[in-house]
Amino acid sequence: MISGAVAGDVVSYSFPSFNATTTVGLVAATNSSVLTSASILFEHDRHNAEFNRTEGFLLLSRTVDIWRAGAGGEPAIEASFNTSFTLGGGNPAVSFVVLLDSIPVSGSLRGAANHSSSLSAGASSSLAAVEVGSVTSYGPPYYQDVGLNVTVTPRGAAVRPIAVWIVHGAGEHSLSVYVGSAQPRRAPQH
Repeated sequence: MISGAVAGDVVSYSFPSFNATTTVGLVAATNSSVLTSASILFEHDRHNAEFNRTEGFLLLSRTVDIWRAGAGGEPAIEASFNTSFTLGGGNPAVSFVVLLDSIPVSGSLRGAANHSSSLSAGASSSLAAVEVGSVTSYGPPYYQDVGLNVTVTPRGAAVRPIAVWIVHGAGEHSLSVYVGSAQPRRAPQH
């Protein structure tokens, strides 16, 4: 969603499951590249295997312009987003990260495995740990901007479903995060 946008400028996407089969028709994009099809993210034995655990990818059903450059190359408008997902005990670990992104250097795997906090300190008998702070992107730490990292980290045998809701409002410069019991989505609290 674009700040100040009229209703016709809002585009919604829903992806109920992610795997090599369901992502064949999707586009995976960063701020500097587009991978079509997004199933490349799940091909562990291919030359693009470093993409399968990386952060900063945006999955879409078609290519779109997230930022429109204004004078001097600066963004003329800001993009807003919201997402929610519920994970059960049988789901693999997932990470949702908001940061300035770039392509990983070959052989330099950065992503959910390259966390900046201890999983044992952040994990619980439920499924989620939330990290907010300085986040490193791929390769050398070019960008030390504050970011958000919500990492799903199964721990122990008694894992219960948990819901994660993330809402970013560009116009209000607000970010809301809910991590808790799986239940119908409620209004975000800033």
